[in-house]
Amino acid sequence: YRPDGTISYTYAPRAENFWVIYRDQAIEIGWQNLDASVTNVIVYRSALEAGPWSQLLKHQYSSSSGPTAIRITDDTINDPYYYKMEARDSANAVLTTYGPVLLSP
Repeated sequence: YRPDGTISYTYAPRAENFWVIYRDQAIEIGWQNLDASVTNVIVYRSALEAGPWSQLLKHQYSSSSGPTAIRITDDTINDPYYYKMEARDSANAVLTTYGPVLLSP
């Protein structure tokens, strides 16, 4: 709910493992159902589908934590960007890459 009592959004379970959407004037980046051997995820962003890619965030992951979503607010909210995520193990090896996903303004 918002401070004025109106509903800001409703929750619907997501089917995909990695998503990027707009939510309440922020960019929501989320993931779920990753392999149990994943210990961290790294999210990258690029203006072009083929890169170059810039690391946006790194987050420790535990398969017992369930779905995870992080919201960021920056000055790119009106610009189209591609996002991709690498799921890595404790040795920092890339197990799976998700995306790229285009988030249009």
